[in-house]
Amino acid sequence: MRLILTEERAGFDTIGGMLGTFLCYSDTALLLPQEFTPAAASLVNNYFFKFPFEDSSYYQNEESGEWLAERFHGKADSFGVWHSWQIAKRLMLDEKALDAFYASVLLLGIYSNPDWENNFSDAEEAGQVDAYLIAQGAEESFVEHWLN
Repeated sequence: MRLILTEERAGFDTIGGMLGTFLCYSDTALLLPQEFTPAAASLVNNYFFKFPFEDSSYYQNEESGEWLAERFHGKADSFGVWHSWQIAKRLMLDEKALDAFYASVLLLGIYSNPDWENNFSDAEEAGQVDAYLIAQGAEESFVEHWLN
């Protein structure tokens, strides 16, 4: 079991990246972040029952604070998760079927970055990932609601 966690303040992009990583790797547990941006906290509070978050206390030694399982290495040189756009691209290439809510959270994570289009190699790639998430049921009205 590998633990997906973040030590940063979780915003929409972090939540999408964590969720997408959980969907890509079956040997993982998605741990509830300790701190959120206000908007992300509201999202998680409203949809808590839809997120597969687990309490980190199940995987951490109470006395020493050490993790009782391996932390997920999303990035080659550090612990952490990929951005929403990176993991959405991976899910698309793997032709992974997604729940509509999860697809919406990934799309929200992508669009929450003001420079989201610059993360892709070209407009065609950005359009492909967008089309994949929409085909999986992502709702643009959901994204618009949380970004406004």
